[in-house]
Amino acid sequence: MAGITITGLAQVLKRQYAKTLTELCRYDEGMFKRLKKLSDYRATGSGYYFSLMVGDDQQAIGAAAEDSTLQDPDVFTAIQGYVVCVYQYATFRITGPAVARAQNGGGFFSDALGYDIKKKRQLLARYLDEQFVRNGDGVCATCVGSGSSATSMIVDTTRHLHRNMKIEVYTTAGGAEITSVDITRINPQTKTLTLEDAGSWTDGSYIYRDGQYNSGTPLEMTGLRQIIDDETTATFQNITVASYPEYMSYVDSDGGAISRERLFKANNFAELFSPGTIQEIWQNRALRNKLFMIIQPAIIFQKPANLELAYNPKDDVLSFENKSFPVDETIFDGDMFGMNWSTIGKIEEKPIGIESIIPGEGSTMLRDSGKDAATGFLSTYVQPVCTNRRGNYKFTGLTTDYTF
Repeated sequence: MAGITITGLAQVLKRQYAKTLTELCRYDEGMFKRLKKLSDYRATGSGYYFSLMVGDDQQAIGAAAEDSTLQDPDVFTAIQGYVVCVYQYATFRITGPAVARAQNGGGFFSDALGYDIKKKRQLLARYLDEQFVRNGDGVCATCVGSGSSATSMIVDTTRHLHRNMKIEVYTTAGGAEITSVDITRINPQTKTLTLEDAGSWTDGSYIYRDGQYNSGTPLEMTGLRQIIDDETTATFQNITVASYPEYMSYVDSDGGAISRERLFKANNFAELFSPGTIQEIWQNRALRNKLFMIIQPAIIFQKPANLELAYNPKDDVLSFENKSFPVDETIFDGDMFGMNWSTIGKIEEKPIGIESIIPGEGSTMLRDSGKDAATGFLSTYVQPVCTNRRGNYKFTGLTTDYTF
């Protein structure tokens, strides 16, 4: 993926992304303001990253595959010393005839749509996880081509690397090739690293943070992968639902087994909401906070205080779904909004019986009363300042120079 400046946000999104995302940004002025506030605190470059769109018939792809889809030559895209924001979304379609069949006992449709939504959730949850820990094995990048006493290295992605980061390189069989060398330069367009000291490596070798391979840290990354892959695992290698990466500030940890659904809900709340339901939720503070607000923890970093970037209640009111709502309390960056619908016709609530269209999440389904289809919209917005200590981020300007 590539970074974009906030000043060019609307133009870039309009040019590169679907109408649905453009509409959401237009609706939710509060989101735009929170993003804009981040520009006051970033160091060099841009820290705004937007994930891929998972369309109706698409599978989620990795960050490396999207590196070329959004490029701004004036912006340095490596992560170094600034706040990173992630916004990702997925859509699915519901046709009018399918809705009618579901209302007349079409349980197969309910099951199919529920499965489709769950699948998209799993893809988003897995993709969000991969943005921080790759596939869970602690590997930051893979060498593309071999090198012999060279300082220029081509990799498959620079997403998890930054300048002045010390790395080590191991073969797929575990043989050490490079230990403790600094990255002095990164070209995100060509995915080329410049190393401080010459070294040799083979094609396909794995790049880790310095000291990570032999320290056993990759096992902890494997623990994260195990939890998200195995829906029956409650604890793996001392990692529990409570210690899963700290960008999850809400987890259902009532003693039950960890599941992808729980992990996803910890990242964002995705539900079928009508405009009327949205309004009711916002008028109920307790419900609103439960469904639409996840505050990122700010325990690790206490200085500077601006790492808790707050939405000022004195600012203009938030706008969502063409409705305005007064802000009567502080809303932190990292707020997450639920589902948004993009459709020409009027969206209405239609009960479909005691079984939910999304298992375990109520018994209401929304339909398009004026057209033959509606678009469901699952979205996630996170600002992972306070993420786990192995996320490969470097924050500068602090009393202590943290390099994760």
